[in-house]
Amino acid sequence: MEVLHLEPGMTSAERRRAKRFQVTWPIKIRGVNSAGLSFEESGELRDLSSMGALVHLDRRLKAGAQTEVLIKVPLRTEAWMKYPATVMRVENGVEGIGLGIKFSASRPQFLIE
Repeated sequence: MEVLHLEPGMTSAERRRAKRFQVTWPIKIRGVNSAGLSFEESGELRDLSSMGALVHLDRRLKAGAQTEVLIKVPLRTEAWMKYPATVMRVENGVEGIGLGIKFSASRPQFLIE
């Protein structure tokens, strides 16, 4: 894993390598909890880049958790993008729990319902 260091006066947004887009799309996150049980949690995608995303959920996940993220694409059909992802950051917020996730694949798998 590459570590990016901030230069003096540089904000965390400036260190990002990929452009982020603010969106409000439905998501599902799948994973396995600490008891070994599978879960699926619905939430909302807040911003998206080619490398990761910020999502809001009601469920708290641990940093380092391996997940599968499904993002509802706003098309005419029921289309979803599926990425394997790692939870990099967990934040408490007014609108729920914010998770900074990093995609483990450079391209999503597309699913049609």
